[in-house]
Amino acid sequence: MGGSHYKVELRDSDGAIVIKGPIHSEHLEELRKIIIESLTKASTVVIHVTKFEHLTSAFNQLLCSACRTSRIAGKSVRIQGKNLAPVNELAKAIDSPLTSSYCEDAKQCLQL
Repeated sequence: MGGSHYKVELRDSDGAIVIKGPIHSEHLEELRKIIIESLTKASTVVIHVTKFEHLTSAFNQLLCSACRTSRIAGKSVRIQGKNLAPVNELAKAIDSPLTSSYCEDAKQCLQL
């Protein structure tokens, strides 16, 4: 399912998470753990995606959960990369301003 091209790395120096390759459901648990680890080290976690094809409902939930968890902790999560139209659409669907951050006001998100 394309998993061989997927790679994720956490840059400890700035709390950035770099995802290379398409994201599939088998990657979500690893990504969730990395987001939690990053939130313990940085006030803003930036998720950089290099190949973003579409959002699955599970990845939607992971991003929303990361945002809610970060807000509760007084931190933030942002997503950056090419082809972020799917993220923009999700932000609109949950009535959220996007300004380079992700689901700032999503009250329906769960915590990580």
